[in-house]
Amino acid sequence: MRLLSPVVTTVLFFMFSSDVISFSPITTPCIRYKLSINASTSDEDSSYVKAASKFKVVTCMSTSCCKRRKTMGLDSLATFTALYGRAQEELPCVEVEEVPCLGACQKGPVVAIEHDEFDGTVAVEGMTDREFNERLFHNVVTENDADRVWSSVSNAIKMMAMEEE
Repeated sequence: MRLLSPVVTTVLFFMFSSDVISFSPITTPCIRYKLSINASTSDEDSSYVKAASKFKVVTCMSTSCCKRRKTMGLDSLATFTALYGRAQEELPCVEVEEVPCLGACQKGPVVAIEHDEFDGTVAVEGMTDREFNERLFHNVVTENDADRVWSSVSNAIKMMAMEEE
């Protein structure tokens, strides 16, 4: 079995402060992996990791979403890289994947959350009413947008872990 070598991408994110726009480069390795639980893990950590491993964050890579990122001066992988970086820092067992299209081209770039126990995408606390109804985060282009998506995922994991205990 031949393993793929890690690829590092650099992405420019818009940082807004008053009337000045500056660019902040973020470098994140784009590697997917799962956290293995060893025997020394506490029961509380174990249930948290178990709950987290059931979640997947999917970012739309359709032509429409990529074009929207490009018009904003972002790399086509900007949304994926921002969410992957957050997952890697906090919960490497949460998968982050790219998908061809999530079917909401006018609202892109969009991000969806999947859970192993449900078919399709799921709605999570932290979405707007419209996003909740469509089970998609809309217009994820800034660091604040990525933070909102990730905090929603993180909160959902905490709630699921508490239910499992």
